[in-house]
Amino acid sequence: MSNPKKVPDRWKSYLLGGAEYTEVDEFPIIDVATISEKVPQNIVPFDKIETIHKDDRKKYFVCFYCQDSAFECVWKNPKKYINVFLDYAGIIGFDFSVHYDMPTWQQKYQMAINLVLTYFYGRLEWIKVIPNIRYGLAEYADEFLKAFPKRTLISIGTYGFIKTKEEQKPWIAFLEKVISVLNPKGIIVYGPHPNKIFHQFENRTKFYYYNSWTKSFFDKRKEKNK
Repeated sequence: MSNPKKVPDRWKSYLLGGAEYTEVDEFPIIDVATISEKVPQNIVPFDKIETIHKDDRKKYFVCFYCQDSAFECVWKNPKKYINVFLDYAGIIGFDFSVHYDMPTWQQKYQMAINLVLTYFYGRLEWIKVIPNIRYGLAEYADEFLKAFPKRTLISIGTYGFIKTKEEQKPWIAFLEKVISVLNPKGIIVYGPHPNKIFHQFENRTKFYYYNSWTKSFFDKRKEKNK
């Protein structure tokens, strides 16, 4: 009897070895043991990692608060980037875009990819992760947040999302929900952090603020030109 033909693993099932899942949408659950207990010294977006000298890379966590197109290559070939991320202190969870006006299936697909890749790299043990929290419509929050352990470091990216009062209102509701459910040990905030949004929550958790790479670049340029 001939051996059955091997089916190509186009769904990348190897990324989810040993995973447990949420009950309804079967999002992979991030293992608490894979989450970094150390706050990043510095953060560099994936599309800028080549600017960091090799001797300095252990001082940086890699984040994905940049254009989706810049890190789609990681989703296409996750194994290729294992050694890349090993050069750094760790990674912030993935951040493929999730917009309110996307169809339901697409929002959940993007949310799932972010979790799958974060789970995969964390499971390797040599790469520490800090989960990134990004969901679409508020109605998906309860199920999505079940994928994260409580009382750990988490991360959020605000760059480009809180410019107007209309954009800031859902962010206040988002923070209230995340803090109430996850009771995080601390929250990494990458990007703008106006007091009128974050100050009201500072008695409930510790915030660690990081300017975006772009703002840091222009701030340094201004200092040089003084």
